[in-house]
Amino acid sequence: IILTFQTGLAGSSAIVCAALSCLLDFYEVRHLIKVEVRPNLVLAAEQELGIVAGLQDRVAQVYGGLVYMDFSKEYMDAFGHGIYTPMDISLLPPLYLIYVENPSDSGKVSIEAQLHFSSYLYHLLYL
Repeated sequence: IILTFQTGLAGSSAIVCAALSCLLDFYEVRHLIKVEVRPNLVLAAEQELGIVAGLQDRVAQVYGGLVYMDFSKEYMDAFGHGIYTPMDISLLPPLYLIYVENPSDSGKVSIEAQLHFSSYLYHLLYL
């Protein structure tokens, strides 16, 4: 497998998720942590490291395949996670991976949006 830079297949979320998976296996505690909670554990590690990433990335990486994701606000507020349903990958038609030769950093947009919102929130609260 060759993972090309900036295709979203070998990003920081994937690395943090793989590390969590290895730790769960090494300490033989995988059965103690529900799979639907694991994306939140990855999020906590990412926040600690200052990594900005989307929830969909973490869910797909934790489940390791095709997943239907329901992020309804009511359910998320009540349970702290979405409804994640693994699906049979054979349901998909043939897929192709397309990428550009000169990619940009996807985290750049997320960070800029986060900084803009933080600035807006600061002005709203303190000015």
